[in-house]
Amino acid sequence: MKLINIKYVLISLCLCIGTGVLFSQNKEGREFCVDFLPGKVEIEPSYMSNASTLNSIVLYLDSVMRDSTIVLVRVEFDGAASPEGHAALNARLSQERLKAIETYVRNRVLIPDSVINRYDRYIP
Repeated sequence: MKLINIKYVLISLCLCIGTGVLFSQNKEGREFCVDFLPGKVEIEPSYMSNASTLNSIVLYLDSVMRDSTIVLVRVEFDGAASPEGHAALNARLSQERLKAIETYVRNRVLIPDSVINRYDRYIP
């Protein structure tokens, strides 16, 4: 009998950073943080440790997608923005950051639409 690991990937954008937490059936986890400049929605690879983090996200997801013993069940993109500023601006930042990280990842790793979930949880 072949053991299949089930992977659950969460890429969450919280406040001015993006956080990704990867869980497997055996409870191992890994966290990724992508930093955003305040008030900005563009991913800046040269900002903070984003280049290394983005590379790690892509390498990990690519390895999961190529491993025939792993079933990827869900990838979540979660957007958020800080409570400073107007609610409308924060809602836009949250949505656009979510789109930015999803686009970045999905342009580099082929992930089926069927496992993608999106959550926009900006702080009003």
